[in-house]
Amino acid sequence: MFILGLRDAYGLRIAIWPFLIWHVYFFAALYVGLAWLSLVLLAISVAATCYGSFLLCKHRADLIFSSRFAEEHGFPSNPRNSQLTFGMHLAGFLLLFLAPLVATSVESMPPALADKMPFMYAGFLFGLPGVVGLIHHFVRRFVNHGLKQSNFG
Repeated sequence: MFILGLRDAYGLRIAIWPFLIWHVYFFAALYVGLAWLSLVLLAISVAATCYGSFLLCKHRADLIFSSRFAEEHGFPSNPRNSQLTFGMHLAGFLLLFLAPLVATSVESMPPALADKMPFMYAGFLFGLPGVVGLIHHFVRRFVNHGLKQSNFG
């Protein structure tokens, strides 16, 4: 995940807030069990991730990455790499994030589900980079499309 490859204070400050908000969403949805609260926290998490991704795209030249791979992962230089990272994030989202999301949407947590909470949290942690990567992919495309239109339009 490219956000983990950021090495400057600005990039880390932008990246930490969506992760904290996603964790608040996960634990509140899991333990409170209110469907409307889960949806509100999900919307806030997606909005925070979009905003953080927009700021990363806007200040791309100022970001310092730990490696060329991390930079290429976050901001692919060619369409082939963009397709590969999109596929990787989509796979992580589908395999690891949807199951905990569906499980946390239940009204109340039954005892059998409480026993599986560490596995749900592990799936959430492994799936979260996929969700953030997908959101970043679409925000990056939107920002790049806007830049192309403003430069050539």
